[in-house]
Amino acid sequence: MQRGIICDRKGAFCADSYGISIGYTQEYLGKKAAKRLNRNISQYNMDTTSYTLSNGIYCNSRRYRCYQNRYSGAPVNGYYTDRLFR
Repeated sequence: MQRGIICDRKGAFCADSYGISIGYTQEYLGKKAAKRLNRNISQYNMDTTSYTLSNGIYCNSRRYRCYQNRYSGAPVNGYYTDRLFR
């Protein structure tokens, strides 16, 4: 997997610096995962620019940061921030 992309196999999605990506989800996790993701985005009107990984890491593509968790004041997670946004 290339820099600038992370995949959460348990959550069944991939993301890049713009947010959750159906294209990368299909490329790395398969057509079934991409189809399910597309359905969920449409059905729940999901904001694909902010998301929480199954390990609790929260990423916000508008802020170009990932945090230890979703709570206000949470510390930045350097590994995921660097992986996605630098």
